[in-house]
Amino acid sequence: MKFSRELVLVPSDTKVKYEENGGTGKSFTTAIIGVNAKGDILPPLTVYAAKSVNHQWTEGGSPRSTYQCSKNGWINDDIFGFWFLNVFVAETISLARPVLLVLDGHRCHFTIQVIEAAKQHNIIILCLPPHCTYGL
Repeated sequence: MKFSRELVLVPSDTKVKYEENGGTGKSFTTAIIGVNAKGDILPPLTVYAAKSVNHQWTEGGSPRSTYQCSKNGWINDDIFGFWFLNVFVAETISLARPVLLVLDGHRCHFTIQVIEAAKQHNIIILCLPPHCTYGL
């Protein structure tokens, strides 16, 4: 592998200096990915900034992946609730209980639907401070 160096000048208050093209900031794609301590990976859920999923976006995706859309490509209450019930609960249903789920404390992770389903399925949710998992 060959690396090259180049000089990049940015204002000192620029938060992200390593991206080649940061985009406009108006459109995002988000992925919800779950991994356990053993290294098993849950099927990912990808959220696109669109009104509906274009099937070309899903071609070649990971097996059992799910896809959703939101206005800005971010996770919202409905999308997280869908992931929690249809991916997390469904994929962990055969595990011994209780099950621990570690999340950042974003408000969409704590709807009544999610809390009631967590209680019903004996899932303990450990909440980290909001937005702290972005760098992980």
